[in-house]
Amino acid sequence: MHRFRKWLYKPKRSDPQFLAQFYYADEELNQVAAELDNLDGRKDPQRCTLLVNQFRSCQDNVLNIINQIMQECIPNERANRDFCVKFPEEIRHDNLGGQLWFGAECLAAGSIIMNREIESMAMRPLAKDLTRSLEEVRNVFRDQCLRDLNVYTDKMKESLKQFDGLFAEFELCYVSAMVPVKSPKEYYVQQEVIVLFCETVERALKLGYLTQDLIDDYEPALMFTIPRLAIVCGLLVFPEGPLNLERKLEDMSDLFRPFRTLLRKISSQDPIPDSPISSVSSSDCESVSVTTCSLSSTYTPSPVGSLSSSYTSEDVDQEEIQLALLAAKVATREKIRARFHNSNDLIHRLFVCIAGVADQLQTNYASDLRSILKTLFEVMATKLQYEGSRTEKKGDQTLRSPALEDCALCRESVSASELADKARDEDLEDPPEWVPDEVCSYCTACKAPFTVIRRKHHCRSCGKIFCSRCSSHSAPLPRYGQMKPVRVCTHCYIFHVTPFYSDKPSI
Repeated sequence: MHRFRKWLYKPKRSDPQFLAQFYYADEELNQVAAELDNLDGRKDPQRCTLLVNQFRSCQDNVLNIINQIMQECIPNERANRDFCVKFPEEIRHDNLGGQLWFGAECLAAGSIIMNREIESMAMRPLAKDLTRSLEEVRNVFRDQCLRDLNVYTDKMKESLKQFDGLFAEFELCYVSAMVPVKSPKEYYVQQEVIVLFCETVERALKLGYLTQDLIDDYEPALMFTIPRLAIVCGLLVFPEGPLNLERKLEDMSDLFRPFRTLLRKISSQDPIPDSPISSVSSSDCESVSVTTCSLSSTYTPSPVGSLSSSYTSEDVDQEEIQLALLAAKVATREKIRARFHNSNDLIHRLFVCIAGVADQLQTNYASDLRSILKTLFEVMATKLQYEGSRTEKKGDQTLRSPALEDCALCRESVSASELADKARDEDLEDPPEWVPDEVCSYCTACKAPFTVIRRKHHCRSCGKIFCSRCSSHSAPLPRYGQMKPVRVCTHCYIFHVTPFYSDKPSI
């Protein structure tokens, strides 16, 4: 009976609906798994490696489709994943889900992950529950694929909610065992560092040390300049912030904790003479040296005879104590200055020490620093505003942008329903030719220039080149026979892809 129903109701491969996509993705996964089970890896290791990679790719595909179904089926009942912001940046990638699935199956089968026996034993029961739940989801989906592709049953929703909760729990446990994950306290302190960096850049813009163009162009040199300026600001301008050296060591940010002693010496104008490093901006160090140079000249103590008769002897004693303390402080600073030949020598040593801390951050805390700078640029970069020349056509509800008015897809008059019919009939089109990298120096949408930091990305829908911010969406393109989600630009996602898949051509 099942075989007859499968033959009768089997969905078409070109059907864009999620359940149809799942049916063929799951079928491919089962075929690879069956071949892998029957293969002797010792006799053919190359084939075994190829199949394992193919198996993991199929897992990624199946999991991606399940996630899209969850977004459509139970969007308001998804498990909370706020903990993901605490993961290192390199962990948060598109293939993480597939890796977690593969890891769960290995643990459920009795394997030990990366020689972590204690963590593996603790996670094994959860891994077994997760793999069982995922298998149930796949069984329920397969059954529904042969019934009605347009209906998400209560049984499907319940199995998805159970799986999503277990997967989120396993994700936190697994990633925490593999890499250091910040505690809520550490994460909060890092947020303070981000605020310090943003305030530093805002102050530098006002003082003319930096220009907005450098920020908007993601100038690579800023990756070195901004951390150095932030150290100066953190010590002198915002001393109560995350570089507060009066805090307990454990309350300091992970980034600056190892440099506490050196930061103390810098803040007291007592740099280590032999520190090996290279340079910040002398204008920021200048305020430090000016403070030191002027201390002895700005204070002139009043002679005791000028005091009014109302002063008591206790007042005189108190003032003499204050004068003595200040004189000792000035003497100490003068002693420190005596170690240097002149003000330029002092500034250079401060320069070297500050740069030393900043450059060590680049080396030892690259992931955290990248995350901080990424947030900073998102906050401080100018938000581009498009003016005028956007016209709305009431007939086909398409908007035209000057940057994309030559879009081949925009010139077509094919409706969303006609596109769907073409996809169902397997009347596929050739994908657009990609614009060559060498002929494009600016993002097609926002006109931002490409740099070492801002890379080029091709939209699979129109073939043009965009920055990552203007091509951050992904979607399948069945008109080109592409059933897996691929990168598309914002323009194509809004005006060519979304109406087609959401069945809302009026967008």
